[in-house]
Amino acid sequence: MDSCLWSAVGIENWCISQIKNELNEDYFPLRFMKPLQLRSVLSKKIKGHSKRACLPSRLINDCIAAVCETVKRHGIHKTHFKSVRKKKSFYFNGDIKIDKPGRLKVPGLKTTLKISEQNKFRGNLKKVTLIKKFDSWYACCVYDEQRKVIEITDTKQTGIDPGLKTALIFSDGTEIQFPKFYKEQNALLAKQQRKSKNSKKVKCLHRKIANKRTDHHHKLSTTLAKQHQKIYWSDDSFKNLSKKFGKQYSELALGKFRDILTNKLASRTDGLGELVNVSNKYSTQTCSACGTRSGPRGWDGLEVREWTCECCGCTHNRDVNAAINTLFSGQGMSADLGKFISRKHNSCGMNPHELLAACA
Repeated sequence: MDSCLWSAVGIENWCISQIKNELNEDYFPLRFMKPLQLRSVLSKKIKGHSKRACLPSRLINDCIAAVCETVKRHGIHKTHFKSVRKKKSFYFNGDIKIDKPGRLKVPGLKTTLKISEQNKFRGNLKKVTLIKKFDSWYACCVYDEQRKVIEITDTKQTGIDPGLKTALIFSDGTEIQFPKFYKEQNALLAKQQRKSKNSKKVKCLHRKIANKRTDHHHKLSTTLAKQHQKIYWSDDSFKNLSKKFGKQYSELALGKFRDILTNKLASRTDGLGELVNVSNKYSTQTCSACGTRSGPRGWDGLEVREWTCECCGCTHNRDVNAAINTLFSGQGMSADLGKFISRKHNSCGMNPHELLAACA
């Protein structure tokens, strides 16, 4: 598999060099050709070299198509040569089938691939992507079948504000904390990295941590998708927060969790599940009771977890207040309705969701 990866990278780099430097039979530069013409010219040039490259002809054509698509999108000047360190996958189309029980037959490869959970899918197998992760190769299979539906237990709507100390804060005050899988294995990982940072034991530990995190995200997202019809997510910049707080924030993998939750909500049986990204602008500073911007500001304001509004005197938890503002903004509510709901909530202690249902 590693030799196939090296050959695929070599073919893509050859295609890029041909497009940048070569001319066709009529002395016309290849870089000015249309993608279909470019693909046909490169296919003719490399015809008959599949045995020499130790790759099936279909994979070679897929490499040429990938380069042509990159040139079409970004232009030849922004298309750079590939590196084996960065390229970790390649895919196969065509006559892919399950040859024996638990074995996957990919055209062009002499060996068959072992499949786990063979009976999980029943549709037609369309595409296989071979991905190199850590110290092993994995086959990601694409089937032509309907996704599994998620049964409905409730039709609530809620706002979520992702955070650092508490991973998820809901507009009704519920808090969910993610397990720190990386922190649990940190001592053992540091011990193994002293011997060799690229050893198989280190890669196995990283794979184990990633699998635990993914399993947790799938189970939690399924539970949330069953209970909520619409979720309004505060659209924070994960990249900037990871730069600010490092591993402490990046190990939560909130961006990956959001993508999984989006897919799970789309699989609800009623077909109405949706995750809406809402701008987080002024969500922390704005008082959810009166709408004035009297809350903590800037990076220094992150230390303030509870604050009192100077205008109406209402006391807020920083994260819960941001989640409530995210819910209001996502539903497109007016400031007057928000003030009414907040006054009722403060006077009679009713849940904001009950008040929202009553107003609707």
